Amino acid sequence: MRTPLIAGVLLLTALPARALDTCNGLISVDFVPPTPSPIHENDTVRLHVDFGTGSINGGAVLTINSVLYDLSCLPPLVPACTPALPGLAFIGAVSSTCPGGFTAAPSGSNEDLFTPGALLQIPANQATPPGFCSLEFDVVVLPGTAGTTINGLLSFGVNGMGATCNNGLLVSGGFQTISIAVATTTTTTTTTTTSTTTTTLALHFGCYEIPSGGIPRESVTLAYALGAGTASVTKIHQLCAPTDKNGEDPNAVGSPVHMSVLPMKAVRGTFTRPKGVTITTQFGTYTADVQKVSNLLVPTAKSLTPPPPPPLVTTEPHRLCNKLVNVHGPAPTVHVEDQFTAATGGINPGINPRGPDQLCQPVDKNNEDPTAPMNPAALLCFKTVNDRLPFPEQTVVITNQFGSFKKVLTQYDFLCVPATVS
Repeated sequence: MRTPLIAGVLLLTALPARALDTCNGLISVDFVPPTPSPIHENDTVRLHVDFGTGSINGGAVLTINSVLYDLSCLPPLVPACTPALPGLAFIGAVSSTCPGGFTAAPSGSNEDLFTPGALLQIPANQATPPGFCSLEFDVVVLPGTAGTTINGLLSFGVNGMGATCNNGLLVSGGFQTISIAVATTTTTTTTTTTSTTTTTLALHFGCYEIPSGGIPRESVTLAYALGAGTASVTKIHQLCAPTDKNGEDPNAVGSPVHMSVLPMKAVRGTFTRPKGVTITTQFGTYTADVQKVSNLLVPTAKSLTPPPPPPLVTTEPHRLCNKLVNVHGPAPTVHVEDQFTAATGGINPGINPRGPDQLCQPVDKNNEDPTAPMNPAALLCFKTVNDRLPFPEQTVVITNQFGSFKKVLTQYDFLCVPATVS
């Protein structure tokens, strides 16, 4: 049984040549065994790709002629991207349930091209997963990537030239981003022993308020370290951008991994509220009492302009947050830069002296990640008191598992930093 870390589904919509004709292709991607967690240098990562279709008005089938994998990209993440430093290498082990299978061959120093071994035609309305058929292959994480995130993408090529419908339309511009966080390994040697300590690369996030964040109501199931139950979501209250805190992680500014913050409504279930919890961060150690469930953090793709970005494929977990009270610990001072503020040198958000406001821990949402309750990758979130920004507001287009939305960001609300709970 395959165990996806985070699955993404991409709707590829063609530019219509005629008003009623459409050519919609579907791709979903996830990580499957033997992909480890966390991922280190020299590890093998196996990708599973499902191919399907949506509506094909004016036609009946989608023909896939080729699929392109850009292994490692600099922003912007688009087909035939500008290569980043080598991060992955294709090692084969190609398998497929598609008629005739696929063959793979290099297409430049940073690309691999997959070609169907027989005519691959997919009828309309084949939802993914499972789709019409699938492709799997292995890549290896190269040395020198520890502590980085490798961003690549899978596509039908530049301008969707690798897929067509029999109504004469191309699948235009579609692609699926793939984000692989590589753990940092530090080796310490003494005169008698050698020990290796491994820590997973963890992003910091700066979160911006969305005043009008309404979305269609959806119900979710939840299971995490403090219990299990159900809840509903009705809006996105913040968007969190990957953040370089105090100059520690300049690569964070270019990361595609964002988080949507959705307040929890109609929470039902059994959830514990432990007191005197010890939480450790780079700022020091805090103690706090855990209170009610507050927010759900959902991995999100972001664009500054339409069309909506494709869903994000990432190892970053969903997280469920609890309010904190009776907090004791240090009051840090920070400088942060992200994709919205880096051009003006970043900002210095004042941390609320009352201390951190929320503890967010990995959650198994809708039975998508059964390992989440055991995942220690928590975030501790601090409210800020200096919300002035170098811009009046910022319009964004975002995509997460609840859909695609156009929203406006206003003030800086809080900063979330990696944490461990004991």
